[in-house]
Amino acid sequence: MCPAPRKPENRRLPPNLHRHPKGFRYRRPDRSYVYLGHDEAEAINAAKGANLHFSSKGDLFDKIVKGDEQSLSSVIDDYLTNKLPKFEIGEDTRKNREYALRKIQSGALGNMPVDEVSTRDLYLYLESLGSDWTRQGYRAVLMQLFAWTIQTGLRDDNPVIAVERPKAKRQRQRMSIEMFHSVRAHCPAWLQNVMDLQLHTLQRPGDVVAMRWTDVADNVLRVVQKKTGRKLELEISEPLRSVLARCRDDLLSPFIAHRRPEKLRSKDQRAKTRSHHTQILLEQAERAFDIAREKCELLRGEPNPPTLHEIRSLGAALYREAGWPEDQVQLLLGHTDLKMTRHYLKGHEAPWERIAAGLNLAVMRY
Repeated sequence: MCPAPRKPENRRLPPNLHRHPKGFRYRRPDRSYVYLGHDEAEAINAAKGANLHFSSKGDLFDKIVKGDEQSLSSVIDDYLTNKLPKFEIGEDTRKNREYALRKIQSGALGNMPVDEVSTRDLYLYLESLGSDWTRQGYRAVLMQLFAWTIQTGLRDDNPVIAVERPKAKRQRQRMSIEMFHSVRAHCPAWLQNVMDLQLHTLQRPGDVVAMRWTDVADNVLRVVQKKTGRKLELEISEPLRSVLARCRDDLLSPFIAHRRPEKLRSKDQRAKTRSHHTQILLEQAERAFDIAREKCELLRGEPNPPTLHEIRSLGAALYREAGWPEDQVQLLLGHTDLKMTRHYLKGHEAPWERIAAGLNLAVMRY
């Protein structure tokens, strides 16, 4: 759409400069105004300089004056090719980071020379995002990106450090053991097995439905976490052994948690991610859990009820109540940072401990 034509009295003026009863004013890209007084020549010179400053980086003027500087966009391309693949993270996490970087790249920040991106620029960009959770994730991605620019000699500082980390508040309700049993009572047997495995192993639902019988050997259950790529060997104690025993039934399946399909389909008609007709897909388990939760009177009407994933934090809290130290719970969860483990435990307050107290006053002298 073409911009509206300028008024006759403004046609001699450079773009973004306007006459005003107070003299002249300049409109910035954010649509705010700066008043420049009544001297027309000074106002025109200032507006021309501002227009050059605010012109898109990488245009012909920049090429003449500054040469071929590296834009943040080109740095992101290099980062995606040479740095991101080296992180030991799950494929979904990698895709999420790439998506965030591509989104940053496509905006105004992407056109800026990497050494000119300021803390103010990053603050304004993060403030433009939808929620504290989104801002928190994008800040982390930018922090890693600019740490890499220091490593490669493109910058001497990381402008993200000074941007305060958004404090996103957890909206989802924590699950109690009473809620667990109440929802479980409305679940089919296959979903009960998924819930029990998650409670005892503390693994993510996606890792639980991917567990195979071939992962059980030498009294351990081997888990490769999809999100982090961490490899865990979980010792099979008696409670977990009982859960595994319940998972063995008359249905032959390579998966520990499995279900009998309602309708058999040929391989070409199955979901692309389904490798066996008895396999439980993550979205299938989550959907069935939500249906069972809706039948649970204890959670009816809750605005942010717990999801299937919340069983993981409930299990962590139960391990702590059973006397397990936080660093051991951290190993089970597969967290690299104890802070993340404490985040999972937050909302599950430690129980009160009853301790005998009292002195034999007969031996006391006052």
